[in-house]
Amino acid sequence: MNTGDDLKRFLEGGTDWERLQTTVAGIGILRMPASGARLQKLAVEINPLTLRGTRMKRRGLVIRSLDELEAFRTLLNSPRLEHLVADLAAVNPAAPQALQDTGKGGPVLEI
Repeated sequence: MNTGDDLKRFLEGGTDWERLQTTVAGIGILRMPASGARLQKLAVEINPLTLRGTRMKRRGLVIRSLDELEAFRTLLNSPRLEHLVADLAAVNPAAPQALQDTGKGGPVLEI
């Protein structure tokens, strides 16, 4: 079995908005439903994990194509973005300490 077969099976048999974990923490597969003329499709969702092992955000960064990946990569590698986030961290209150991992299970896609 290869990744392509697993992805095809997930696309055909998964439910709308279902997430499939991968072996890389913070990277998952999101099954997007059909809508109007648009067919159902899969997308990569990037959502780093907290110390508890839960997703940081309700919805992560959803990437549907290589062009989108390159556009986000360019923006995320910007030194100006790094300076802006550092400035935000200096003025925002500190985040509370994270709790222990709750340990969730489920199917995992090897990538």
